[in-house]
Amino acid sequence: MNKFDQELINIFTRRFEKRSANASELEGWCNDIGKRLDKLDNDMESVASKFSKHLEKHATDIEKSL
Repeated sequence: MNKFDQELINIFTRRFEKRSANASELEGWCNDIGKRLDKLDNDMESVASKFSKHLEKHATDIEKSL
């Protein structure tokens, strides 16, 4: 293998390593976003549940006052 061939292999190896690192970083970001979306979904369900109970209480109070 001559020097030129070795340099080409080195260039492609570095590019592959860089892309592999970028893909790994991107995967980490996606996992982080997924976790945040799951937490947001759980928070929204909790708020919706509390609001529903709040409305039911007011509906019951209104029915009692009639």
